[in-house]
Amino acid sequence: MTSLKALFLCFIFTYAWTQKFIAGVAIKPLYGFYWAHTKKISNIPAHVAGGELSLLLQSNGQTQWQRLYKNPLISLTYSFISAGAGHLVGNLHAAIAQMHFPMLTTSNTRFEITLGTGIGYVTRPFDPEKNPKSKAVGSHFNAVMQIGGRCRWCWKKQWCNFLGLYLTHQSNGRWKTPNFGINTVHLLTGVQYYFNPLPPFPKKGIKQPKASQAWQLIGFLNGGTKQTKVTIGERFWVIGLSATAAKKLNMKSTWVMGIDGFYDPFLRTADSSLQKRFPINSAIKTGHWLTIGKLDLVTEIALYFYSIAMAFHGPMFQRLGLQWNQGRWFWRVALKTHFANADFIEWGIGYRIITFSH
Repeated sequence: MTSLKALFLCFIFTYAWTQKFIAGVAIKPLYGFYWAHTKKISNIPAHVAGGELSLLLQSNGQTQWQRLYKNPLISLTYSFISAGAGHLVGNLHAAIAQMHFPMLTTSNTRFEITLGTGIGYVTRPFDPEKNPKSKAVGSHFNAVMQIGGRCRWCWKKQWCNFLGLYLTHQSNGRWKTPNFGINTVHLLTGVQYYFNPLPPFPKKGIKQPKASQAWQLIGFLNGGTKQTKVTIGERFWVIGLSATAAKKLNMKSTWVMGIDGFYDPFLRTADSSLQKRFPINSAIKTGHWLTIGKLDLVTEIALYFYSIAMAFHGPMFQRLGLQWNQGRWFWRVALKTHFANADFIEWGIGYRIITFSH
């Protein structure tokens, strides 16, 4: 699992490097706190301090997707967060690929929304003997998700300062329980230096070219694994099939709807009477794909219409992920959740079966 996460992160880094950019570096001290989103980890909250070091890739309009998004900034970041020696979760390390989307812009100032994902490492996860009170995560290696907003202002064409507020989440998608996750809320400031002068920031993106109005039928095969109870729980493999109808609204947005089905032996753990039942559930879904070049940010919501254990997981699930589109093929990694409870991390492959003429 760790090697797959590392491969996926390298995949994101390679994508960033293949684009036209102005390179730079940044140093960013931070201060904040651990936020306990559930009473089950109420012993976690503490003030934290740390910092980030980043390689900056400022896009300069050399590709269409950059111009559509007003030349966003890409950061390849190492992050370190600590609540001090002796804290239950120890220190947090992370390698994060971030994209900073400009919302409000002048010639030298921007308000940006940051989205990031990567791999994290927790030095003191749950251990039934050595660290039984730390119930936030059960694994050293975890997936990282980050969202935030910041103001960036530049001077002398090669220097910038910024101030922002961020939420960073680390968890393992039920790869190893417990998996409540670690949330860090922090203020971040710092300085950036670019190796070449920055051009003035564009105030508007280009007018979007017309997108194809045709519907597409895409099939996905997904798989993953999850664990039941804390640390010693049995591991279950899940297989999913999906038929997705997709329609591009413009060069940034695609609306999707379809049907998902899962073979999930974990459902049998809901009740002893289900041991001999065929463990499947099915759902209808809708959602949105935000397209950034060949990369899509996937957000979907689904309503179960059949399950052998509906009361066990609830009537709905959500999917948040990334997928790479190469011709007729799609490569996806996503987190399937039941509201705030992670179900499992999906690794998937998709194929565009047919495109219907307009």
